[in-house]
Amino acid sequence: MGYFRSVRFYKHLIITVILIIIFAPYILVAFLFRSNLLLKEQLHSADNSLDYTSVFSLDSIIMPSVVSSPSQYYDLNTIKLIKDSLPYQKKYDDLYVERKAFIPSESNEKIAYLTFDDGPSSLTLKILDTLDEHNIKATFFVTYKDDDLSISIYKEIVNRGHAIGIHTATHVYDEIYNSVDAYLDDFYKIYNHIYEITGVRAEIFRFPGGSVNTYNNTIYKEIISEMLRRGFTYYDWNVDTGDGLKGSTKSSIMEAVKTRSIHYNRIIVLMHDSNSKKETYQALPMIIDYYKENNYRVEKLDSTVIPIIFAYRD
Repeated sequence: MGYFRSVRFYKHLIITVILIIIFAPYILVAFLFRSNLLLKEQLHSADNSLDYTSVFSLDSIIMPSVVSSPSQYYDLNTIKLIKDSLPYQKKYDDLYVERKAFIPSESNEKIAYLTFDDGPSSLTLKILDTLDEHNIKATFFVTYKDDDLSISIYKEIVNRGHAIGIHTATHVYDEIYNSVDAYLDDFYKIYNHIYEITGVRAEIFRFPGGSVNTYNNTIYKEIISEMLRRGFTYYDWNVDTGDGLKGSTKSSIMEAVKTRSIHYNRIIVLMHDSNSKKETYQALPMIIDYYKENNYRVEKLDSTVIPIIFAYRD
């Protein structure tokens, strides 16, 4: 009788199945733990090279091209009437701005807003020069830096007529999104820093990772409500250039812009301003030319622009 029909074979088969049943959960846990570590390494990398597709699936999030009324997502009148009933609402009594009325654009009007996250960097001045050459104004969502070059760049952004908004002081997701208090602490640090340097009280901001992401999924509604209560306006995006992906190139950035822009008349373009994003700077003239050739006005954001924001998950 052959091995495969013997009692010994079936005994070995049973033992193998039992071992698989015992160890499979441990292997799965180890795999998930390793995946989580890799994700955190991406989010906290020094050059802010963030693979946004690993934070959330853009396909699973509704990113409207035009928000006809912000009340689709929040009721501004209700938010204004909220009384100081939570401890964090008593923090930073100078962290308030006056909300301006949104100004709707024509439904068929084509507008593109170029936005840059994570600066200042060694490339910011080159980006500013390129924008000047094309007579374009853009929006910079900045982080906290206190070296002399960065301080001069904050001033240059404002002096050249661009919009400056708040991104984050630290860009450390675990800390920023640990609580509403932690978010306010981080926001206030960079908000006050920009005001002291430029004299601008920034009214617009962008959440690190977008308004809805893996790290803030338990408290994003509370953070959003508190920031709206204080008068600030946040902006996500509906065209991601993909420059946050490792290995992105000038060609891949342009392909992403062309592929994703065809769906919208109102566009907010996500780009990054950091030392490692030379491809973004190199692609910028082509991005500007693309929008001009396709009859888009290229403008900067301000708090009267109706936001493009990610839909809540539930």
